[in-house]
Amino acid sequence: MGFIKSLFQSNRTSALQQAYENDSVIGKERHINNQKIIDQYISSNKPLDILAVAISYEREGASYRPQAIEYFERFLSNPAPIPSVPHAITEDHKQKPMFSYWMIYSALATLYEREYDFENAIKYLRFLPKESNYDNPADFTRIGDILLKIDVDKAVAYYKDLKSQPIYKKFAKCFDRAYADVLDKQAKGYKYKPRIRRDNHEQSKSST
Repeated sequence: MGFIKSLFQSNRTSALQQAYENDSVIGKERHINNQKIIDQYISSNKPLDILAVAISYEREGASYRPQAIEYFERFLSNPAPIPSVPHAITEDHKQKPMFSYWMIYSALATLYEREYDFENAIKYLRFLPKESNYDNPADFTRIGDILLKIDVDKAVAYYKDLKSQPIYKKFAKCFDRAYADVLDKQAKGYKYKPRIRRDNHEQSKSST
């Protein structure tokens, strides 16, 4: 654990710095560090502490999704400038933040999607293209993927409209493949079938 252990014992290290450093840790130690951040900063009202707790909850997996959502939402309701990584510069010669807003919106979208809250998932996905300078086709196709879960007709309409947008020319091949896929699913009468959630499954078994 070495460096990471000493890092977490230092009162001079911020919660967000701890979360950033913990990204490079694997296995059981990463889980331990996540829990330390949560335990130490869960009651803090400082925006960057709240963000660190959100990230730590998100890294802890499915059981902590509601808490991760709560803390990400709390940060976004009262955000603060995110510190940059020392000596790290982006391709456009800007300082690189420890955690980008693209990462925050993307994480929230994934959390909401996995909780079957598709409307909120789409809400945050719509922030992604601007954050990536409209340079990532997945920022658009992820919306299509969720619309497909809601209603295949909505996914078809989404890609049909996307073909008329200026961004279409930049990612035409990618969007055409996605459009062809949803058209094929529409023709086959596709209906999304969510997985049985483990907690619901256990509850239904116990009631029989």
